Amino acid sequence: MLWCSGGCLVDVVPLMLHPVPPFIVAAEASGVASCLRLLVPATILLFCCLDTWTALRSSIIVLDTVESLFIPFALSSIAYCLLVIFRMLLGMVFHARMIDVADFNQNS
Repeated sequence: MLWCSGGCLVDVVPLMLHPVPPFIVAAEASGVASCLRLLVPATILLFCCLDTWTALRSSIIVLDTVESLFIPFALSSIAYCLLVIFRMLLGMVFHARMIDVADFNQNS
């Protein structure tokens, strides 16, 4: 217990470290760690704040559902980014050809 400046008692519980789930390790290794910033606090809340098995089980089911939805979402996001890059490259090639045609017509 600590006494804070406002005149209240604060119970300090040390944070217990738990093993990192494998999907977080894999996601960090693949470079999508920024997408998991919301899942890590949920995992910490799951392990540190819940003390009944029923709540723990339902939270595990929710996290498992989020994990199973995360992989298709990440793959679709990567596919969309690649599609946008491909369209930009096509646009650049098209405009470069238009400039070449305009220069050729001007020099003729």
